[in-house]
Amino acid sequence: MRDACVVVLAVKPLQLGGIDQGLRELTVGKLIISILAGVCIARLQEKFPKAKNVVRAMPNMPGQIGAGITCFSSMRRLA
Repeated sequence: MRDACVVVLAVKPLQLGGIDQGLRELTVGKLIISILAGVCIARLQEKFPKAKNVVRAMPNMPGQIGAGITCFSSMRRLA
């Protein structure tokens, strides 16, 4: 993960508080994409303050059958 440009957070929302400090340091300067339901971008930015950008993505249920979409939102420009 040290060489990665993007980190995808895909844990249960209740597990966010227990994320290890070491993982926080590995996200410095990286894009974080979160699919944690109900966790706002501001909370993710508090948890990962040194990330390059935090994007919240939420796929919908039809994605399981190949007929869905994923919406995303960011606090910063993606370009």
